[in-house]
Amino acid sequence: MIADALSAARGELSLAPCAPTQAPFPEVLEREYDQRKTADGIRYFIRRRGTRPILLITATGIPLVIWSKLLADELLDFLIVVVESRCADLIKGGIRRFAELPSDAEDISNVLATECLSDISLVGWCNGGRLAIETAARCAARIRSLVLVAPALSGFKGVPRIPSRFEASMKKVFTTLSQKPRLARIYVNILQEQPPDWATLVDPEARASALFGLPPRDQSVALQSPMAEVESLLNYGRRLASDAAHPVEEAFSRIEQPMMLITGNYDSQVNNDFILSVLRSRTWKTPAIHAGILGAGHYPHHLQYPYFGFMLRSFFLEGRAPAATARVQIEMVS
Repeated sequence: MIADALSAARGELSLAPCAPTQAPFPEVLEREYDQRKTADGIRYFIRRRGTRPILLITATGIPLVIWSKLLADELLDFLIVVVESRCADLIKGGIRRFAELPSDAEDISNVLATECLSDISLVGWCNGGRLAIETAARCAARIRSLVLVAPALSGFKGVPRIPSRFEASMKKVFTTLSQKPRLARIYVNILQEQPPDWATLVDPEARASALFGLPPRDQSVALQSPMAEVESLLNYGRRLASDAAHPVEEAFSRIEQPMMLITGNYDSQVNNDFILSVLRSRTWKTPAIHAGILGAGHYPHHLQYPYFGFMLRSFFLEGRAPAATARVQIEMVS
């Protein structure tokens, strides 16, 4: 706790609870962001203020509201840009049609060129981490640095596969649906988020894992969007399979920008051991940073936002690794 107190005294870390967003998210978007389209009709949002450009790449099919704390943070001088995927709806969520990762990467490249943006920092969450890696390699001259938040990197060649329980179960679901798509309506009902059966969780560590791995309660419906309708669920399966087949390891090998990985030690969606093996699978010109948040799950940008904002300020604005705190462990990977 001395480390936290010192960071707070320096103004690096707030010890106050994270305040709720002051206005409903649609109002924040309308007040703070411009909605624009490329010549190809690709929609994107860009903040009306801020000096440091940040490209945010969220998980495919998840509504943008899951990033409401970052997008509404008035203390960060970030010019935030979010590009809508061809297959998803940034506001409503869900996956309305199938599109592959290279198409999304090309759309992002066009937006960056249209806005004449350079010296950009990337933030990629969940399966958006794959697209962030592809973008960092493809648009290297424009990209300053890269942050991966709980990235889903299954299919990464050259690293032994260690799927999380969620990834393994979803692979079984989508393998079944690829053969019997008519079962999708049944799976839509089965896959709705269910609360843990606390009565059966008698082991303290198992209870802690179940609790800290839960999604934010106020976002539980939004997080189910890709699996809430039949067409969306089928498109979700096709996109995950396409992502896994895409050679992300080739793009990863070409990344030279400074990189930080943010994980939560109770992440129930991805396997941190696998992600760290990916990080250590290559030699870094500039040591990569692993910032692990104790007590966090798959949503540190929402549930642990004070720590998350502190990390972005340190890495993006000051060009250094965040200071270790009572709940943040820092590891350098070279």
